[in-house]
Amino acid sequence: MSGLIRQPLLWFALIGIALFVADARFSADRGEIYVSSALKDRLGALWTTQTGLIATEPELDSLVQNWIREEVLYREALRLGLDQEDSIVRRRLIQKL
Repeated sequence: MSGLIRQPLLWFALIGIALFVADARFSADRGEIYVSSALKDRLGALWTTQTGLIATEPELDSLVQNWIREEVLYREALRLGLDQEDSIVRRRLIQKL
């Protein structure tokens, strides 16, 4: 047993497993996108405002899919730091305040 404890490969594997588990457990962004009913209602209301028509179920599904695609692209842009040192993004954020 004491010979097994002295094996560097065993310690390397144990530390690697511990780091993997810790990262999976404590990682803040799991990449999940949650679509709430409030978001669906907002998308439907925006559609109604823009078109004057009430969105059908297939149209609402399409709106949600488009929103998810945009959210994925938005998160990737943030991950790549594309929002940093961009005067247009800065100006837009100031306007929103």
